[in-house]
Amino acid sequence: MRKYIDFWVRAESFENAASLLEKLRELGFSSAVMELNGEASERFDELRKRGEEIGVEVYRKLVFKPSGRKDLLKNLRIIEGNTR
Repeated sequence: MRKYIDFWVRAESFENAASLLEKLRELGFSSAVMELNGEASERFDELRKRGEEIGVEVYRKLVFKPSGRKDLLKNLRIIEGNTR
């Protein structure tokens, strides 16, 4: 079954991301994709747990800008290794 995501947001800090989750829940969203940078990215698992507690499924949007095919493949291998 295909699943659709309700919303996509960008956050720079963990506190900002957590606050966005609270607002999304208040607005009635049940899932969100978050583009995270810095500290928020490093604490994604904690953010996902907070989302579960309030009823919002959180997914991470990965954004990278490879300089070429070789760089693209390298980044994809790194990402794949981190998701297993």
